[in-house]
Amino acid sequence: MTPFWFPDMAPSKRQALAATLVGWLVISVATVAVAQVSSTLYPYGEFAALYDDNIDQAAGRNGRGDFISTELLGGSLQTDAPQKHFALDYSTLESQYLSTPSLDRTFQDHFVGASYDQRLSPNITFSMGDSLLIGDAVSSAIITGGQVPLSLQLLQGLLFRSSSHNNFFNSDISYSNPQSWRASATVEQLFFSGGGTSGESFGQGCTLTADHDLGKSEFDLGAAYSFEDFRFSELFPPTETHWPQLRLIWHPDANLDVLVRTGPIFADSFAGDSNGVPHSGGWTIDPGGMLQMRYSGRRFNVSIEGGQEPGLGAGLAGAALYRSASLFFEYSISRRLVVFVKQGFLQTSANGSSSQLITYSVGATHQISQHLSLTCQYYGIRNTVSGSSAQVIGVESGTNAVANLFLVGVIWQVAPIHWRW
Repeated sequence: MTPFWFPDMAPSKRQALAATLVGWLVISVATVAVAQVSSTLYPYGEFAALYDDNIDQAAGRNGRGDFISTELLGGSLQTDAPQKHFALDYSTLESQYLSTPSLDRTFQDHFVGASYDQRLSPNITFSMGDSLLIGDAVSSAIITGGQVPLSLQLLQGLLFRSSSHNNFFNSDISYSNPQSWRASATVEQLFFSGGGTSGESFGQGCTLTADHDLGKSEFDLGAAYSFEDFRFSELFPPTETHWPQLRLIWHPDANLDVLVRTGPIFADSFAGDSNGVPHSGGWTIDPGGMLQMRYSGRRFNVSIEGGQEPGLGAGLAGAALYRSASLFFEYSISRRLVVFVKQGFLQTSANGSSSQLITYSVGATHQISQHLSLTCQYYGIRNTVSGSSAQVIGVESGTNAVANLFLVGVIWQVAPIHWRW
């Protein structure tokens, strides 16, 4: 019998995802098995009416619209101990279609996020995180929507436009001395399965960074090196990338942080077959760079990010260059009314293929009472696949898919539940 939380998945895939969740359960138990531990549970739900003008989720099939009722249920468990913090977040989306009941989804779309942070010494911090996303494109947007900035993980799922399984794991150890150096070492892995003929894709690697405080100035200068290894379940030959970087950080005050990373991207593509077609290997060099900016004001928050970096082709076209940009803006009109705007752009570019996604969202949330809020949101999703990317998922090159979603709902959040161990 297939467990309801891993529907239509191969046994090896279910075992991998189950192992991830069991690992986080072990961490949770270990965290609470010490003295002076406090936990807080934040349950919530969102009940909404949604209109989608393209209910067919397959890439390149612009279908008819339908009205959908959705129930988003979830919660966040936060556990704190001396020098430790653990968080476990879960959401599931149920949906019922008015004119197309065959598309109803129950216990098929899930988001699980977990993080663990521990201060090992006054200057050293260790952290781990895992983010698992299961579901179709529209469900993924709603589950992780609201006022959460768009991430590359979500954009990959939306780009594929069909039901996918997407898991991102990272672990980091960092050293910080505000008057001198900051350094960190990070390992990460991204798993993507788009179902159908696309196979499975893995990207794993590590990043080393070191930044030095330039005396009394507002700048930090540093360097970084990133290594990524991409694997594609026999659809494409493996690829490795090496990205040395220069880093410049500007922090004029406590509210503003700007990070610039730049350097050449060296890619080593191995020789092999791609869908029965032999490909030669070799090195390529491309420019790389990223800009990240965060600003927090009394009434608003803004986050801007963009640039070019190596990335996983999400089962579409092997390793690729990611050209991405995202914007998140949130403004508090009053203590009860918040408006927000989100925009995301992702373009993947590889030999003989390319894919492009543009998303945008605008919405508002109004707190009606202590436990109820009203939300109104609009989502727009535009994507195009070309070359071998289109061949892998069975559509013509240059095929595009468009979806517009309009949502009105009520958010229910009860008082947090606190307890101590």
